[in-house]
Amino acid sequence: MSNLNKIYGEGDTEVRALQDVSLSINKGEFLLIVGSSGSGKSTLLNMIALLDKPTSGKIVVDGTDTSQLNDGQLSSFRNHKLGFIFQFSNLLADLTVLENVKLPRQIQGTGGSADKDARELLKIVGLEDQMYKRANKISGG
Repeated sequence: MSNLNKIYGEGDTEVRALQDVSLSINKGEFLLIVGSSGSGKSTLLNMIALLDKPTSGKIVVDGTDTSQLNDGQLSSFRNHKLGFIFQFSNLLADLTVLENVKLPRQIQGTGGSADKDARELLKIVGLEDQMYKRANKISGG
């Protein structure tokens, strides 16, 4: 990401949510973004997630200039290249925890070992005892 800018509004209502942000994240790295309310954290995350487009600057992920992708390509790219852990769970309430964890792999069409992998992931994060509960029946924490 280089010299990323995001401006909302115009004239007297103009808000510069991001100004000349440059960021590089290497494969396997974890990133923590902290700042006061209104400092641009959510805007930056929406840019990184390719959910919003910058006013200027570009976002390159795994060598791909994402500004060159159309909406369908962006959706596919997000599905195969990006992963986020949200502050709120965003789980589908009618599915079990295990079904929610398996779902992205099934959408990708790579669900062959999704069940085994999902169980392992839940074990790693200490939620194996919750896997058969409906998502709306577990704690949000």
